[in-house]
Amino acid sequence: MVVVTSGGMYTQKWPGMAVADSSADPNAYEGNAAYAYAKRGQVLLVDQWAKQEAQKPKPINFMSVHPGW
Repeated sequence: MVVVTSGGMYTQKWPGMAVADSSADPNAYEGNAAYAYAKRGQVLLVDQWAKQEAQKPKPINFMSVHPGW
């Protein structure tokens, strides 16, 4: 499985779900941070899927890729 992500994740560290989920306080929304959190979270999720899949007898590959790199 290939998941297209973005280098935009490099502008922020993963703050944890409580911070990345801005729905708790809509006034705290900041677009650039939200984009970075979404892309970093996407990469972390693909990593977890790959680890789970690796335990199977015939695993499939999971990869996060940037469209321009």
